[in-house]
Amino acid sequence: MRLSEAIILGDSLKLPTNIWWLDGEDGNYCGCAIGGALLAVGITLKEFLDDPQFEVYEMQFVKSRWPWLKAGHLDEITWLYQRVISGTGTIEDVAAFVRSIEPEEPQQESNETTKEETVCV
Repeated sequence: MRLSEAIILGDSLKLPTNIWWLDGEDGNYCGCAIGGALLAVGITLKEFLDDPQFEVYEMQFVKSRWPWLKAGHLDEITWLYQRVISGTGTIEDVAAFVRSIEPEEPQQESNETTKEETVCV
């Protein structure tokens, strides 16, 4: 799943906060745009809290899904999400920024095979 899609989906899976990436208990979660994206792709709060990496973009489950994501991107996403919380921006604004920086997904290879013409002599 693309990060921009996960941010939109994840926004409905948690309450907004700009204090934690992801927090909560008993299925009641709060988090920022990235925290919601992690929930959207199936990362549990326990997996998030148990990861030894302090920087979110260095966490293995983040690097494996969005290897292009860097600290500067997270800074901008965080700033945009603060605008969502204050009511001066929308989650769609955050997703639009992410779409502008995330790579296009590689084209799926066609299942059709090219048949070479055989010439009988």
